[in-house]
Amino acid sequence: MPGMPVAPATELQAWITPPAYTRIAPIFLKADTGNVSVPAGSHLTVNVSGGSDTPILSLNDRTEPFNALDHTSFQAELDLSRGGLLTVRRDGAALAGWKLTVVEDQAPKVTWGTSRARPGRANGPVCRGTFRTTTA
Repeated sequence: MPGMPVAPATELQAWITPPAYTRIAPIFLKADTGNVSVPAGSHLTVNVSGGSDTPILSLNDRTEPFNALDHTSFQAELDLSRGGLLTVRRDGAALAGWKLTVVEDQAPKVTWGTSRARPGRANGPVCRGTFRTTTA
């Protein structure tokens, strides 16, 4: 009908920011991303714009409310400590969903390379060698 205002289309933006020490760039999620694996301690941010009903963010059985930024824009945030089914819903319909895996920190592993002993010290031989650290 001419003159009737058109409701804005719903737009969803979601990203996960890994902890700073990982030096991993933020991971942007698309509605069709599917499976996502992130380090423990990552932070999820979801923005939904368009429409006036407040969306709901769920991770398994836990729900987080969206905060209204204005009358058609909403934002929710969540620190990620466990994985599962992450969904954004509005009016009972799914806007997006992801299977989320949260990877716990792993202890670093140290391996020793070859060593060369050098005798002649008062406290005994001195060992010099190389080592490498990795994280799993």
